[in-house]
Amino acid sequence: MQVSLGDALPDMTETPAVAQGAPPEKKPDSPAVASPPLLVFKTAVEDGSKDGIFDGGEQVTMRVDVENRGAGSAGNVEVQLTGDESLLRYFGNRRSIGDIQPGEKRMAEFKAVLPMEIEPGAKEIHVRVREGKGYSPEEMNVLKVAVRSGTVRESVEVISAVPKLVFNTQLRDQNGNSILDGGEEISLRIEVENKGEAKAEKVEVLLTGHPVLIRAFGGARLIGDIQVGEKKAALFKAALPAQIPSEPANLRVEIREGRGFAPPERKVLQVAMRAVEVREVVEVLSDIDVDDIPPRVKGYQRQEDFALIVGIGRYREKMIPEIKYAVRDAEVVAKYFEHLAGISPGNIKVLTDDKATKSDIESHLEDWLQKRATKNSTVFVYYAGHGAPDHLGKEAYIVPFEGHPDFPSKLYPLTRMYEALGRLPAKEVVVMLDSCFSGAKGRSVTSEGARPLVMSPGTPALAVGRITVIAGSTGSQISSDYDKMRHGLFTYYLLRGMRGEADRDKKGVVEIGGLFDYVKANVAERAVVEFNREQTPVLLPADAKGDKLRIPVTKTH
Repeated sequence: MQVSLGDALPDMTETPAVAQGAPPEKKPDSPAVASPPLLVFKTAVEDGSKDGIFDGGEQVTMRVDVENRGAGSAGNVEVQLTGDESLLRYFGNRRSIGDIQPGEKRMAEFKAVLPMEIEPGAKEIHVRVREGKGYSPEEMNVLKVAVRSGTVRESVEVISAVPKLVFNTQLRDQNGNSILDGGEEISLRIEVENKGEAKAEKVEVLLTGHPVLIRAFGGARLIGDIQVGEKKAALFKAALPAQIPSEPANLRVEIREGRGFAPPERKVLQVAMRAVEVREVVEVLSDIDVDDIPPRVKGYQRQEDFALIVGIGRYREKMIPEIKYAVRDAEVVAKYFEHLAGISPGNIKVLTDDKATKSDIESHLEDWLQKRATKNSTVFVYYAGHGAPDHLGKEAYIVPFEGHPDFPSKLYPLTRMYEALGRLPAKEVVVMLDSCFSGAKGRSVTSEGARPLVMSPGTPALAVGRITVIAGSTGSQISSDYDKMRHGLFTYYLLRGMRGEADRDKKGVVEIGGLFDYVKANVAERAVVEFNREQTPVLLPADAKGDKLRIPVTKTH
């Protein structure tokens, strides 16, 4: 007889004898069938403003609670996110929960701070739960959310109409060659138009600039009221005197309105004047007016950099000569650091005249900078004012507002300044000095009988650590004022270099090495031409090279 494995054969099988009273034989248990897990989950979302909208800049938290309601254990449980990539790049796309025992709950959390400029619109996030043995829930949560940018948009409600004034200028000379010759008749016509939505009242044209032109034209013309859409003109006529200087001249045109609705700009006309004796036709390139502050470089900010600007023109001691342009130098340099160096106005301190006492200078050099500079900072220090040597000619001093060359205790030593700057945690320190310490007049004073101080590149106090110095002159030289440009000669070319002329690579960045080369060449040449004397700026330490010369000072575009 043929049988299949597993068929029962009762007739052919002997039943073993069982002893009286022995327990019956225990049959082996059948293999247990493992119970599966049963995973259920729910999703909760919380945004910072609790308005259900994901705003740029706010924190969003997504919590996924997973519960095992089955009889078996769930292994390697994972929560996965799919959907809009513009959100997932901030939340991530998965979180591992691990094993979940029957009746146990586990939670996965996704948290993100959305960027301000996030792309707005309707977005979807898909939430799934995966289990390592294949017992994943079949359902998927679909979250539909609204996303909006965090950029603040202002809504302007017009309460009252305002005028909008625009103007153009036309300067004519008698022979039509655009050069203002001595004795020539000239005219300036300014046409003003009201393109706004309200009447402009008491409109006035103001002229400022070169004294020769202002004396000829006068300083102002009243136009009166200008209705909406109306144009009016002011006409200035004059005959130039025969004897005028042969030099560039600026004429600034500004419009004012009685209620303050003046145009936001003024126009600067750059012209060449020529004495009547000159007969040849000369094309004159006017010098740049460094007082026309360049606009800020868009997007260029150096939040950790600082500038301390000191300019002293008038001193308490009447025996100390006034420096005509020191305050003007300081104020314009400060604006260049703000507009072209990207330094925040709150990180710039300007000390002038009676606000630049010895204690003021000490506190800002030794306290204000020390508390603010970081390891990433570049610190700029600029000084325009008198310097002084001691009676032996071995030490150099800054002369504060109340200082006196006969009393060293009233002066501030350069060595002390460099030591204070050397203690800063800053990455780099750049010092610019439009002063001299020779006792040879100019921007220098000396006590009676004092010896001139010869400052050389080897002076130890001028080469401390991370400090780089550009000084306006060296040795026994004089730091000169440049009356034609109404600035110190050194500062005038420093400003021209900072606004872009010292950009050697024409890449829009002025570095300290290029700035020094530009200033040195132009100051040395102009000092001989204008004053018949030598003035040679110096860079300290003299052996500066490499990264030391690549310290960025300004950015021009």
